[in-house]
Amino acid sequence: MIVQLLLASAVAVMALVRSPPLFELRAESVPNAPGARSWLLAGKGGAPETIFLHPEVLLDASAIASADVERGMHGSSQIRTKLTPEGARRLADVTGRLVGRRIGIIVDGRLRAAVSVRDRVSDGILLVAGNFSDSELEELARRLGPPSAKMPAVESGAAGRQSRAVESARGTSPVSELEGAWKVMNITINGGLGYSDSVGSTWTFRGGELTIESGSHTARFAVRTESGAPGAFRVDPIAPSNEHGGWMIFAREGDRLTLAMSDGLAGRPQNFTPESNKIVMRLTRANRSIEAATPCSILEAAGVVKLLPGGASAAPHGQSAATSCAFSDPAGRGDVTLTVIRAAGRSAYEKEVEKIRRKSSGMARDDPEFGIPAMSARQGYRVVHLVLKGETLVAVIYQLPGTDDARLREFTKRLLDLIRD
Repeated sequence: MIVQLLLASAVAVMALVRSPPLFELRAESVPNAPGARSWLLAGKGGAPETIFLHPEVLLDASAIASADVERGMHGSSQIRTKLTPEGARRLADVTGRLVGRRIGIIVDGRLRAAVSVRDRVSDGILLVAGNFSDSELEELARRLGPPSAKMPAVESGAAGRQSRAVESARGTSPVSELEGAWKVMNITINGGLGYSDSVGSTWTFRGGELTIESGSHTARFAVRTESGAPGAFRVDPIAPSNEHGGWMIFAREGDRLTLAMSDGLAGRPQNFTPESNKIVMRLTRANRSIEAATPCSILEAAGVVKLLPGGASAAPHGQSAATSCAFSDPAGRGDVTLTVIRAAGRSAYEKEVEKIRRKSSGMARDDPEFGIPAMSARQGYRVVHLVLKGETLVAVIYQLPGTDDARLREFTKRLLDLIRD
């Protein structure tokens, strides 16, 4: 009897100290949702972010068939997991339902990353990245599943860097990765989002040449690509163009292309991190429907003229009509400005939030009614609504004395319905 009691006690103790699940995916939630729990997400060199997640586990380690460490598009390591057929079906269903929202990645009971869902994932491939060291990723990949037959796990040190470069050079050539027409969605200059006339320009790679069309200006370049991680190419102007030549690096994910270059093409960047003396451009396939609507046409379709008592006239706001547009009352009694920055991402949203909070004297607040994440701010009769819809940053600024908040909020919702990420 004593032995049985001791065994029962040992089982009970083991149940209490059971290790947390190895790997889970959970959807981001609003704070007051039933069962929602707050998690802390550690930032790289910054204060941790508090994120609320649903209690439902969308996917766990049992859905993973293989796991490999590889080099990601920004030069850092990530885990490429191949899911089981049932896991792939569940991932397609989950991502299809959660486009525009974030999914938390929980490892050993800790929130390690929160990624935005841009599209439905139907190929059964789940990429795992976040605030991990290379050694942590290698250990996690080993625990998640065996390496795939076609991609050996990445080694550490010089041998690992060489194997990643060799693996990147296999398969599709750099020329075919770039081939076709691309449209510029946004530009980061010296570490901050830029409002350049280059936003909306078209870059066409064809037959070893690059043609850049921006408004009435066209420039042609000879292109020489180079294998490696990340991929790189050199451009040299073709007469009569008198543009500079130099090196750029690139990374492609489906219909999205990221380019990075040193300011003035002086030198060759090593990564895609926005910083001083560097330009980072994000492009999308030129035939994607998201490029059809401009901020001016979106405002007009939403009925902006009804907000302005004396009628309205439109004008591009700032330097690029592809990025921002303002409708103004001719009598000077108010205006509405819409800024739409494609593929901006969470970091750009957080930087804009920080700017708005500094300018709004404490009258800024999170606003989950518009989505996650979103915020509203008021200073006098100036009202700002800022929303990250998927990867698209949407900012609406109202300067309309005497217009009630409810009417402005309904108008912002109409705008968001018209904007596709």
